[in-house]
Amino acid sequence: MPGPETELEWLLGQFYEAWGDAFETWEDLVDDWIARAPASWPSAAAAQIDDLLPSANDSQAFAIKLARRGCDFDPRPDDGGYRVWLTAVRDRLLATG
Repeated sequence: MPGPETELEWLLGQFYEAWGDAFETWEDLVDDWIARAPASWPSAAAAQIDDLLPSANDSQAFAIKLARRGCDFDPRPDDGGYRVWLTAVRDRLLATG
């Protein structure tokens, strides 16, 4: 499997299978990534999320799409699913600027 090609893929790759061992919440993981990433990456990743959001309607297909980017996070449907989660990630990324 090739390495990450975009800023968003670098972020999503942090949500590998054992991410919960290092962080209590996804917010903690995103905050850590923001702190370590080059300054331009959070806004670039936020823009890439905007590009992905239109395809987030089919949760199963979207989960596969994210898994191919190294993401093992599965938001619960009763919490709004992938669209709500990615929107919250995007908003958190944009709040850093």
